[in-house]
Amino acid sequence: MKKSIFSLFFVGLSLALFAQADLNSTLESLKNQLTEVETKSAVFGQTLEWDAQKPYKLKLTILETGKKKGKEKVSTFDFSLKDVDLNAIRSKTNKDIVEVNIFMKSKQKLVIFSQEGEFKSYVSQLKVYANDADSGKALEKIIEQAAKQAKAFPSSCPADATTGYTWMMDNVADFSVGDVAKEQSLKIDGMILDYHLVTKGKKDKVEHWFFNLADLNKRSVKLQIKSKEFYVEAKTKRNLKYIFYQKDESKSSYTNKIKFYTANFEQAKCLLSVLELLIEDSEKQMKANTPSFTSAKQALDVLAKEVGTVEMEKYKILQELKPTCATTLTQNETKGSSDAKDKEFRFNYLDVKAKRIEIGVKGNLVELTLGTGKDKLIQAYKDGELGSYTNKLTIIAPNIEKAKLMKIAAVDAAKLCKDEAGFKPFGSVKENFDWLAKLLKEHVVPEHEQRLEAGDEDCKWKLVSIQSGKKQLEEVFEFSLEDLDEKKIKWKISGKKLAIVVNAKYKEKNIKYYKNGEPDNYKNVFSIEFNDIEAARNAILVLKKAVELCKG
Repeated sequence: MKKSIFSLFFVGLSLALFAQADLNSTLESLKNQLTEVETKSAVFGQTLEWDAQKPYKLKLTILETGKKKGKEKVSTFDFSLKDVDLNAIRSKTNKDIVEVNIFMKSKQKLVIFSQEGEFKSYVSQLKVYANDADSGKALEKIIEQAAKQAKAFPSSCPADATTGYTWMMDNVADFSVGDVAKEQSLKIDGMILDYHLVTKGKKDKVEHWFFNLADLNKRSVKLQIKSKEFYVEAKTKRNLKYIFYQKDESKSSYTNKIKFYTANFEQAKCLLSVLELLIEDSEKQMKANTPSFTSAKQALDVLAKEVGTVEMEKYKILQELKPTCATTLTQNETKGSSDAKDKEFRFNYLDVKAKRIEIGVKGNLVELTLGTGKDKLIQAYKDGELGSYTNKLTIIAPNIEKAKLMKIAAVDAAKLCKDEAGFKPFGSVKENFDWLAKLLKEHVVPEHEQRLEAGDEDCKWKLVSIQSGKKQLEEVFEFSLEDLDEKKIKWKISGKKLAIVVNAKYKEKNIKYYKNGEPDNYKNVFSIEFNDIEAARNAILVLKKAVELCKG
């Protein structure tokens, strides 16, 4: 066993020495190709230095000497070949000189730029010069080769998520810059990160972030430098406000970005790569831990369990959701010193569109919106009174993580409720007639009496509609089911009114019509009013089935 460990160590050491030798050799060739370059206005001298033990760490010095007055300007660029973007090494002609531009990965400012020996700034690119296009292409090729060889050197930063979590806990820590002190504390629980920052200076500032690493966009991770501060910033995917944020213990809110501060440039560079590693790992954890429901009951039970009381600052809402496909959501909401408001929504997951299930943030509240698309198939009540039918409702979630779980359950419920056996129309025209006639008799719509009567044949029906109240109207529609279009029996919803509309085939006016006891013009459409979505839904199914049976 000891022999095996020694052998592996020896192999690793040998490979590292070979990589070091190869890169040193390539850099010698590069150094020789960085010759003096002359333009009509200046002469550019170029020198390259590196640490033989860490040859990927380079210092490029450009000495620019003006031809007219002989004025010299010395610029130096300290950078690591490991940070170079292999796809962004490009030679181009700029007036009377050939430049080879070298960009850092993701255009991060990872190059230390100095002039006349004094630090100036951090930049994301540098350039070397060539005497002609062929020389420029040769430089481009050898720089790319050196950058590839540099990748073989082990990084001083963590290379895997396991050590990355430990490194981050240890290095997102307290430090001072001048008169400003940063006190940082970090807790990581799986994918969830809880980060507190206290900035002490002329005026203290306390900040708190709480979020899921998997919500961050790896491509948004940037090293930022502001004045003497180094920090790594990351934004959420699609800039969604999924990060809880609180400043100075005031009212909380949600934001789409996070900052981690470091004591120095090298530490910030490490944090940059570590955060990218942790985001990747969290995305894998998220995928592995995302629940999947195999029955509507499973999804509905989770929703019923998670939808509950949410209380924060001057806001409180009591919520209850029944664990059924045709369900009711009740809410009792109190804002500040205002009186509580009672809301009720009756809906069916059959009508909920998966693409209309969305998580949103309004101030410090996390909302889960369920939508039914263009059809307003949700009955809304406010303080016990029926309001207008609507196509969406909002559930308040305690936090983003709970909202995500609820969204997954709601999406699956919308699909699985469609798969479950619901109301089925009957196998004969008479059975469907009897069911609908009974429904209209028992289903009372205020100030609107509706009766369904049989004709002299099974497929001939008569609808009697008597409206009382301010608008008194008696209507009779006599029709043959064969003349109706089963594909155009659909909802008609406006304000507080719910009805189903029945159209004749090809819009032909073959429905005999009586108004207030007198024959009137034939019609091609009639409607039946309801005050319950489920009753109307089942009536549509029964009518469609009866028409199909009559058509044979």
